[in-house]
Amino acid sequence: MPFELVREYITLDQEVNAFNTQTSLEEIIKIPDFKPNMRSILHINGEVDPSSQIIEGNVLNIEGDVNYKVYYVAEGGYLDCAEVVAPFEYSAELSDLEGDVECLIKANLEHVDYRITNSRKVNIRSIIQVEGKMIKKSNFPLLADVKEMANIQKLQDKITITVSALKDMEELSFNESVTMDEKDELSLKVIDSSFVFSEMKSSKSPSGVLITGKVNIDTLYSEDTEERKEYKNIHHSVNVSQFIEKYGVENIDDFFYAPQIKSQNIDFALDPETELLSLNYDFVVSTDITFYENVEIENIQDLYSPEVKSNIEKEVIKTYCLTEDFQGDITISDEITFETEMPVEKILLSDAQVLVSSSEIADNQLKIDGVLKTCFLLSEIEMIEKVEQEVPFSYSIDIKSDEQELFDFDIAVDQLESTLRGNSIGVESNIVVKGNFFKKIKLNLVKSVNEVEEEEAEEIGEFYTIKAHYKQPQESLWEIAKVNSTTVNKLLTDNKLDEEEQVADYEPLLILK
Repeated sequence: MPFELVREYITLDQEVNAFNTQTSLEEIIKIPDFKPNMRSILHINGEVDPSSQIIEGNVLNIEGDVNYKVYYVAEGGYLDCAEVVAPFEYSAELSDLEGDVECLIKANLEHVDYRITNSRKVNIRSIIQVEGKMIKKSNFPLLADVKEMANIQKLQDKITITVSALKDMEELSFNESVTMDEKDELSLKVIDSSFVFSEMKSSKSPSGVLITGKVNIDTLYSEDTEERKEYKNIHHSVNVSQFIEKYGVENIDDFFYAPQIKSQNIDFALDPETELLSLNYDFVVSTDITFYENVEIENIQDLYSPEVKSNIEKEVIKTYCLTEDFQGDITISDEITFETEMPVEKILLSDAQVLVSSSEIADNQLKIDGVLKTCFLLSEIEMIEKVEQEVPFSYSIDIKSDEQELFDFDIAVDQLESTLRGNSIGVESNIVVKGNFFKKIKLNLVKSVNEVEEEEAEEIGEFYTIKAHYKQPQESLWEIAKVNSTTVNKLLTDNKLDEEEQVADYEPLLILK
C-alpha cells in the first residue's frame, strides 16, 4: 500500500549536453562593387556571430554569419579593406533536447586560408571552433512529508543550488564625434576601424546590473596629396554605460556578461562654422547576460519507520551550485623581429587574437595555456609588408577545489600597443580572462514509499533483545538505525553518546530491542 507523499516542486538547471568541436567553412566571397579591384591580399580576419539556435528533435541547428575583413593591395598600389559577410551553419545531433532547453553557444574564427580567384573574388577556407552547453530547466518534486506513517524518521538535506536566467541581448546605441585638423573631405577615405572593449566594470543592485567601461576605437584612413597617398591613424576612446534589468531570478547573487559591437558606421562630416572635419562614430553595443541566484532548499532524501516495514523508490538527479567567480589579467610583452629591404615608415595595422590551446583544473588551480596571434601591416616607401607571429602565454589561478567545473569562460584582448623599433616591433598586450566555477550537486529524490505486507517482510533480528554492531568506515548512524529498525536518538541514548562524531570506526554499538 503506498503512502501519500507531500511534495514541493522546484525548477532546476541540468546540463544535458556539451560539446567543443571544430568545423570548416569554404566560401567564395566577392569584394563589394564600390571597392577597387584587388592586386594581392595582405591579411584576413573575422568574427563569427552564431545569432540563431534552433532545436529540431535531437538536432541542434546553429545559423549565423562570419564577418570577414579583407585587407588587400588595390590595383593602384594602395591599401584598402573590404568587409564581407558570409553565411555560417553548423548542426549537431545531441541527446535529451526535449523540453525547456537553453543553448549557450560560442564560436571563434581560428584559422583562415585564402586564394584570389580573380580581382573581385576570394576563395576562403576557415576553421571555426564551436562550443556549446545545453541547459535544461525541469521541475522536480521535493519530498516535504509523508502522511499516516507512524513514528517516521526523516533524513533531511539542506543544500544550496543555483538557478539561472539567460536574458536576450540588450542593445544600446552610441554616437561620438572627433574633430580633426583636416579640411578637405574629398581627399580622405576611411580604410578600417577596430573597436575594443577595455576597463570594463560591473556592479549589481536589487533591480539589475550596471556595466561601464570604454570602447577604444582605432581608425586607419588615407589622405591623397599631390605627391602620394598618406596613411594616418587616429585613436579615440568612448565611455559606455549600460544598465540591464534583472530577469528570471528573485535575487542576483552573480552574473556573467559578454558585450560586443553589433553594428558600426563611420564617416567624415564638415563643420560649416569651423570648416574643420569631424570623424563621426555610430555603433551599437549588444550585451548578453546570465543572472545567477543561489537558493537553499530542504529535501527529505531518505526515511523509514521502525514500526512499519516499507520499500522506498529513489531517483538521483544532478544540478549545480555556483562556488566562485574570477577575473584576471594576463600581461604579454614581446619583441618581434622582421627582415625588410626598405625602411619601414610606420605601423598601419595591429591585429591580435587570443587562442586557448589547453585548460585544466588540477591541484586546486585553473591552468590556461594559449597564444596571442599577432599580425602587423607595415608601410614602406613603395609597398606594404605583413609581419605575423604567435606569442605563447600561460595563466593560473588558485581555486577552492578540484571538484568544480568552469562555466562562462571568456578571454579577450583588452589592450594592444605596438612600437616600431627599426627592424623589430615591441608588443605590449593585456588580456582579460574571466569565468565562473560550478560544483555538481547530487540530489536524492524519494519517488514513492510503499508499505510491505507482513508476510512478505523479512523478520530481521526478531528473536534478539540486545546485539552489537561494529561501525564500518563511512557508515552513518542513520544507516545503522534504519537497518536495525531503531532510531538515531535511541542508539545515542542506549550507548550513552551525545553526538554521532563520538563513534569511531570498528567501535561496537549496542542495539537494544
